Amino acid sequence: MPESFAAATAVTPSPGVPGRFDVHIPPSWSTPGGVHGGMLVAAGLRAAREATDRPELAMRLAHAVFLAPPSNDLFFDVVSLRQGKRSAHVRVTGTCGQQDHAAIDLTVVFTADGESPAWLDARHPDVPSPEQLPSESGFGVPAHGGPIPPPPLFDHLDVRSVIGMVPWAEGWTPDQPARHVRWNRYLETPRCPDGSIDPLGLLPFADLPGPAVWVKGRPGEMPMFFLSLDLSISFLEPVPEEWVLTDIRARWVGSGHVYAETDLWSGGRLVATSTQTMLRRIVP
Repeated sequence: MPESFAAATAVTPSPGVPGRFDVHIPPSWSTPGGVHGGMLVAAGLRAAREATDRPELAMRLAHAVFLAPPSNDLFFDVVSLRQGKRSAHVRVTGTCGQQDHAAIDLTVVFTADGESPAWLDARHPDVPSPEQLPSESGFGVPAHGGPIPPPPLFDHLDVRSVIGMVPWAEGWTPDQPARHVRWNRYLETPRCPDGSIDPLGLLPFADLPGPAVWVKGRPGEMPMFFLSLDLSISFLEPVPEEWVLTDIRARWVGSGHVYAETDLWSGGRLVATSTQTMLRRIVP
């Protein structure tokens, strides 16, 4: 049986090294570029959550800078930057276990909920429910030698595109906006010990922005591939349902870079937002 998301991002304390956690991210959760960035960030955030150990605080935001290609075996060093009555700030550095080079630098903020006015200045995409859409096998993309099959990550996911079809898929039309909307869920929903849906499961959904750029291509063209430079996420509300709708927009493309934003919805609620900057990767 394939590893669950919780098992694939599980961290264990390193013997004799306070604040250090070991992780093995299985290749069965990888993408063509190796360890998926969303999985790497999720594992680092799990280390931050374990080290902070303040259940009265919620993980509110995180910013990750990717330093070098990661290996499947890493260790995370967690340092507390500040501990307040209603907040905690921590830094996490992820290092490849065998090569001994830093792969990711994470800053994480935990805060307590408080009373305030509430409103939402964002609109849920007007789309059919996932039950009305066909399940896909993932984002297989064309290459010089033929189609590249969907990466192993998608063996664990059920994805259903609804807006922004890519050029090699049925339903593509020219001159679409740089936007891709899809439903996502895990075949095995990741949950916290109390039974609630684990917000760390949002990270892989947030780190799949490619189709928002690919929709601007043309049939027969090689799609652009990317190397993520960073990934930021704000956790806004608990995730109420297993289905998560991602509304991805490639806001800017130029100088060999891409800037993308993603709204993540569940149960009609905006549960998180993310941004990332990527470097175009030339595929031979």
